Amino acid sequence: MIYTLTTNPSLDYYINLTGDIVYGGKNRSTIETYEAGGKGVNVSIFLDELGMGSTVLGFLGGFTKEIYLDFISRYKNIQPLFTNIKENTRINVTNLVDNTSFNAKGPNISDEEFDKLFKASKAIPPVREPSPITDTIVLLSPAKS
Repeated sequence: MIYTLTTNPSLDYYINLTGDIVYGGKNRSTIETYEAGGKGVNVSIFLDELGMGSTVLGFLGGFTKEIYLDFISRYKNIQPLFTNIKENTRINVTNLVDNTSFNAKGPNISDEEFDKLFKASKAIPPVREPSPITDTIVLLSPAKS
C-alpha cells in the first residue's frame, strides 16, 4: 500500500475570468470548477489514474471538510484517513485564463490535532520483509513562494 501525507490540503477553486480584471470592481467568471488538492493528495490522484491504490493522511476541517471528502470519494482507489481539525481546510483560487493563483495560508494546527495525526500514522503497518512491492510513504515538503 502507498501512503501519502498532505499536511495542508486545499480545496482548489478554478475560475475562468476573461477580459481585463477590474481592481476594486466586480469580475465575473464564465466557468467554475472545484477539485481536492495538496501535494500528497495530488500524488494519490495520479496513482488512482494509474489504477493504483493509496491511503491519504492529513488534516481536514471546517465547512470545506465534507466538500473535500466528497471530491476524494470520486476516486475509487483512494482511501481517506484524515484527522479532523477545528479550522477550515484552505481554499485556493486559480484563474484558468492566465494561471494566476491566490493561495490561502491554511489552518493553524493545534498540538492535540497534530498528535491525533501522529497516532493515526503509527497505525500504518511496518514493512516486514523486502519485496518489489512494499508499503511506501510519500512525504512532500511545502512549496516555496
